Amino acid sequence: MANRWAKHRQAAHGSAEDAIKTIQAGLNIPISEMEKSHRAWWHAYYPASFVSIPEARLESFYWIQLYKLGSATHPNRPVIDLMGPWFKPTQWPCLWMNLNVQLTYYTFGITNHSDLEDNLYQLIDRHQDQLIANVPPEFQADCAAIRNPVGYDELFAPLFLSDDPKNDQEINIIVLPWLMQMYYLHNRRTMDDQRLREKIYPMMRRAYQVYVRILHKEADGKYHIPFTFSDEYGNAKETSLNIALARWGFATLISTAERLKIKDSNIPIWKDRLANMADYSIDQNGIMIGKDVPFAKPHRHYSHLFSIFPLYEMNMDKDPTRIPMMRASVQHFTDLDGDNCMYKFSGAASLWASLGDGDKSLTWVNRSLEILPRFGKPPGPSRIPSATRNTFYSERENPTFESPVSASRSILDMLFQSWSGVIRIFPAMPTSWKEASFYHLKAEGGFLVSARREKGQTKFIEVISQAGEPCVLQTDFTEKIQVIGLASKSWTQEGSRVKLSLKKGEKAILYSGTKPASFVIQPELSQPETWNAWGVH
Repeated sequence: MANRWAKHRQAAHGSAEDAIKTIQAGLNIPISEMEKSHRAWWHAYYPASFVSIPEARLESFYWIQLYKLGSATHPNRPVIDLMGPWFKPTQWPCLWMNLNVQLTYYTFGITNHSDLEDNLYQLIDRHQDQLIANVPPEFQADCAAIRNPVGYDELFAPLFLSDDPKNDQEINIIVLPWLMQMYYLHNRRTMDDQRLREKIYPMMRRAYQVYVRILHKEADGKYHIPFTFSDEYGNAKETSLNIALARWGFATLISTAERLKIKDSNIPIWKDRLANMADYSIDQNGIMIGKDVPFAKPHRHYSHLFSIFPLYEMNMDKDPTRIPMMRASVQHFTDLDGDNCMYKFSGAASLWASLGDGDKSLTWVNRSLEILPRFGKPPGPSRIPSATRNTFYSERENPTFESPVSASRSILDMLFQSWSGVIRIFPAMPTSWKEASFYHLKAEGGFLVSARREKGQTKFIEVISQAGEPCVLQTDFTEKIQVIGLASKSWTQEGSRVKLSLKKGEKAILYSGTKPASFVIQPELSQPETWNAWGVH
């Protein structure tokens, strides 16, 4: 193992030399020239998208997170770690990929910054050989995986795997399946079929082939997940986390093969596993950690609820009869007070938004920015602000850059969601938010979407197609919809859902009732006393 580790660490050598060369090169560039290019980058960065909500404190918080993300990375740069670009002594000087990196990159693609998001996926492309080397030799022909955490600019972290159904040693495989889910969604916004075929599909196939290898059929005729880890709660058979990941992965591999017209010999296997996989374990409190293991103690990581968010494998469209159970699951997750941290609360906000409950989503966004117990201790006099005056945050005195960023994603989830082929406009609006607007948020299918809401109703929606894909919008329009920019034969309406046939580069504007006087996206008004909620005054 030591030799394997040394071999795969070689790529990291020379980083100090590279840093010195970069500094030396920078010394030869006039300050005025550096300042000019720096300002030009920021002036292009900020207008890529726009969000405005009627709560100045939250809106200001949101924009500070966009500033921090822009400060933390540029195109073709290293993946952001838990510190971002601001140094502070830490116990966690690595890339933590069972949640932290994912939360950091949750916001980039939606806010139309795919070039910055791509740094994470370039890392995967660069180190595919390491991902394969991480699995035992008997799995390397068709599988890949990674253990958490990893160093900088490397993905070599071997893990344990076993296809023995009687195995009782921990199998922890969350990282690569989740990263590939995010990589796939990144591609769904950029619609690069060549990259999908050459890079994403092959590695996604390997990541989810691990599930094919470890699933086993029992006497009930169902395929079962063996003894695995549910981050960061504990081990169980039939972990809900891995059922959700496997289901999402098999379904997505099948649809991707169909899109790319790939005749993959595994398609019948994926269809068989998908149709015959054992269901989630459920009790009176909703989704359990796994078989015989309830969610019975406070915990920050919502891994057992991945089917609801971020995978949407279980959702209101697909499983309307399960909505009460899904709500009970999220309610139970938040009812158990303890092991509190910022991303627990932001996760709760996104979970509630996925169920269309804007009021509860807003409650938990605000909770993430308020007071919580000092990490790992019960409520009491040790309670401290979860986010400091500059919106930074730490746990056990260690910086965790991703947590405030995850709360900005929760704000977006109330305004805009894109999953299962449907773009949802204002899907989880709090009752107090009568006005809101956004500009050029990025949806699956390569769509730039803008919308404005006034007096509790959507005023108009603008959609620009960058790829010529089919477009389905879920709106709150109650009357007949009018469409500007498309012939009547190019769109249909069924209730509040609209299907548009847009060619690449085409734009459509939708409204209902009286035609708006203008189709301008502008900031929402707020009370002056709510301004400047963050920073030192």
